[in-house]
Amino acid sequence: MSLAKTIKLLKSDAKAKAAAKDAETIAKEELRDAGFHVLEAADGEAASSLLADDSSVDVLFTDIRLPGRLDGWAVAQFARQLRAALPVVYATGYTVDRSAEVSGAIFLNKPYQPSFVIETIQKLLSAAGRQQFG
Repeated sequence: MSLAKTIKLLKSDAKAKAAAKDAETIAKEELRDAGFHVLEAADGEAASSLLADDSSVDVLFTDIRLPGRLDGWAVAQFARQLRAALPVVYATGYTVDRSAEVSGAIFLNKPYQPSFVIETIQKLLSAAGRQQFG
């Protein structure tokens, strides 16, 4: 007779956000290890400012849900107004209406493997004729 018990683990929203943050930190570290220079923004407004001020951005990798007034959809649309061919990768752990997605973008569902993010970004850069890393 087995003494093992089945346990259902429920995470509070705070714990789920912390787990997602850990995944983002791992992805960021993996991207840096692969040779990418990673710029971060605390919210959609900061991301838009960074995009407007720094033309060296080769790929936009954004979550859909961002703090502040601008979400990932709006940041990507703003980025494409500045640079029509900028590759965009969206990520989310939620079911979303993708009607606001910019054309040619890649959509990743969380959780994702950092190696898949790197592979996806490298493919986008290759398709755009930009230098690859890693």
